[in-house]
Amino acid sequence: MLNLLLQIQGGAGFTLIEMAIFLGVLIIGLLYVWKSGDISWIKPTHQKPTVPVGIPSSAYEDLNSRKYEVRDFREQEIQEVLAEKAASPVKMGFKPKFKKPNSES
Repeated sequence: MLNLLLQIQGGAGFTLIEMAIFLGVLIIGLLYVWKSGDISWIKPTHQKPTVPVGIPSSAYEDLNSRKYEVRDFREQEIQEVLAEKAASPVKMGFKPKFKKPNSES
């Protein structure tokens, strides 16, 4: 049986046996840690976080129930904004200083 596995596709059987041994070692290690009680499978209880603030909940409800106007940006408005930005001069944050190379002839 072992010879048959070793001859499958030029040594692929040896790879399968080696992989099975590796997985076996991992499973035995997992079982050991589980039995010793180092792994806890208890799920935490979820609690909704609360923060004590002086803002009444009616203020939040008022903000959430309002209908807010959404501005419609049309192509013309975008072009106007771009034209305004292009017309304003760009100010540099610094003025670079270049040193002239020493000319020795």
